[in-house]
Amino acid sequence: MPVLKDSILSGEAVLSFQPVGRDIIYEYNVADHIDSSTKEPAWGEMRYTTRSFKNIIKGYSAGQCIWVRVRARNKHGAPTGRKV
Repeated sequence: MPVLKDSILSGEAVLSFQPVGRDIIYEYNVADHIDSSTKEPAWGEMRYTTRSFKNIIKGYSAGQCIWVRVRARNKHGAPTGRKV
C-alpha cells in the first residue's frame, strides 16, 4: 500500500511503499485533479524508480490534493491479469 506524506519543503510530497520481492523497478503516476468526463483521476506521465522509499514528488501547491498509483515490474515485465 503506497504511503504519501508531506515533505518538509512546501509543494513536495514523499511517496513510500512496501518493496515487492524480486521486483526491479516501480512505475508510478500522479494525478492532481479529477477528469470531468470520466470522473476518475487524470493520471499524469509515468514515472520510474528503483526505490520503494523516499521518492520525492515535486511541483504542487501547498495543500493541494494529489493521488498516486504504483505498479511493480520485474525483468519479465508487468504482471498480467491483476491490478496492483
